[in-house]
Amino acid sequence: MTVVRENAWLECIRCHTRFPLAEIRYQCDCGGLLGCERSAGWGTSLGPKLFDARLSIRSGLDASGVWRFREGVLDVRPDEVVSHPEGGTRLYQRGVLCDWAGIDALQFKHEGENPTGSFKDRGMTVAMTMAKRLGSKAVACASTGNTSASLAAYAGQAGLKAVVFVPAGKVAVGKLAQTLAYGALTLQVRGDFDAAMDLVQKASAALGI
Repeated sequence: MTVVRENAWLECIRCHTRFPLAEIRYQCDCGGLLGCERSAGWGTSLGPKLFDARLSIRSGLDASGVWRFREGVLDVRPDEVVSHPEGGTRLYQRGVLCDWAGIDALQFKHEGENPTGSFKDRGMTVAMTMAKRLGSKAVACASTGNTSASLAAYAGQAGLKAVVFVPAGKVAVGKLAQTLAYGALTLQVRGDFDAAMDLVQKASAALGI
């Protein structure tokens, strides 16, 4: 196993090989997916008191329901963050659903209130921030809807070129419209999502995306 002496790293979920967090790679050499891991005890100094104190602040990083927790997300300067902002979506309680579930205080978080109408914005703000930090000029994804709209929106915010591969005829029209409106180069693939993802990886490796 590769030894990486830092408090955060990429780790293969299959063989557990570790890679530096700043290394641009899409999967492990064994083909396994990568997860972001942290050293034991890294968050012992973090807690609700720190994060709750920012709830009433509606400007800067604290306006984001992601970057309000920035110490637990990514070590980054405020000027490096790419945010619309996202997160901080409201909780709703409806009696008929509470009755159906048999729980009095059941609440539902409305992720459709995110900038592009999807929970994907929560991850995309971190992805585009990292892409910007690494000096990327273009970003790409495969998608059937939500991811494509989110990537296009955040890439536009970051000043990055966006390339989206979508399975022909298998993308939600509203999401495709968002993707195009934000200026992403959108390519329809004759195949399914896996075929689109395969092209993303090959294009990224060949073109430095």
